[in-house]
Order: sequence, then structure tokens, then C-alpha cells
Amino acid sequence: LVPAQVCLKIGSFGMDKEPFNNDYNIYKHQSIALRWLPHEAALEDEYSTKSDVWMFAVTIWELHHAAQLPLSDRSDEVLLADLRKKCGQLWDASFCKSNATSSLLVKCWSHDPILRPSFDELLVCAESNSNNATPSTSNGESKTR
Repeated sequence: LVPAQVCLKIGSFGMDKEPFNNDYNIYKHQSIALRWLPHEAALEDEYSTKSDVWMFAVTIWELHHAAQLPLSDRSDEVLLADLRKKCGQLWDASFCKSNATSSLLVKCWSHDPILRPSFDELLVCAESNSNNATPSTSNGESKTR
């Protein structure tokens, strides 16, 4: 949700929507959105603003991949095993055109929640990237400022 004040609000409306039922898995007698959750939320039911940062990065991934199912190359069982390992990188940020954005997403997907940026840090990075971007014309040519 993006109200008039340009304050982005993150929410999970998927559980109320019939078409998204296949995106949820039963784990420990709970319905969870496994492919969007960091290990601490999926396996230990520990949610924080740092797990929200992980999920926000997954949303960015989805936007760049035309709403494809995240980590669709893995079965739920393999994904759970990968989350339990807490090592290696599950996500690939190579789709990013900017090294700064790619690096930021990799930080968002850190296995250690402490190493993930805060939303305040994400905002600063987004503003910085926006200020450094070169506007382009409708034909794709760069405009000078």
C-alpha cells in the first residue's frame, strides 16, 4: 500500500485470497508463506522488523520477475532443508542493474538478522540510488540534468 504521503506499507493479504492458497504451506500446524520467510520466521516462528526486511527484498525480487513464484526451482522440502542449513545464499540478486542495489538485497537476505539493514537504511539507500539515477527519455536515451 502506498498512501498519498508516499509511506510504503507492507502487509500480507495473500491468506485471505483463494488464488494464493498454493503459496502457503503447513509447517508445525501453521499455514506459512514459506518462500517469503527467513529461517527464523519459518522454522522458529520468530518475526521482527528484520524478517520484514527479508520479505520486502523478496517482494522486490517478485517485481523484477513479473510475480513468478519465488525459489520455484526448489521443492518445499528442499527449501526447508536449505533454511535449516543457515548457510549459502538462497537468493540471486544478479537481476539488479546496479551493484549497490544487488549488494543491498544480498544484505536483506542475510541469514543473520542482525546483519540485515533496517527499513531506515533501505530508505536512505533508495533515496541515494534515486538521486544518482539518470532520467531517460521515452526512446531510452539518457537525459542530462
